[in-house]
Amino acid sequence: MRTFIKFHILLGKRTLKCYKSLKECSGTLAASYETVCRWVNSIKNGEETDSAPYSGAPTSAMDECHMEPVKSVLEHACSTSCLAIATEVSISPASCHILTNSLGK
Repeated sequence: MRTFIKFHILLGKRTLKCYKSLKECSGTLAASYETVCRWVNSIKNGEETDSAPYSGAPTSAMDECHMEPVKSVLEHACSTSCLAIATEVSISPASCHILTNSLGK
């Protein structure tokens, strides 16, 4: 998302236009308007906007109370998308992706 925003800033787009374009492309997975504003300001000030190295999945996403419902959905329909599973079991799509990867699905 930061690269997308940086590209739009380099094209001379304003913050709101960057946000609207990102929202159009990413839908519900898009960063919030406040986050986009922060990133735009960082980019314009020449600050580094890359994420720190990722240390792995948050432990809360890997506990049994989250993993069991995902396993259950996958047992009934193994080709279900992460977005559909996330909606069904009330977790974020990112957490669902982490869980399905850890389950080897």
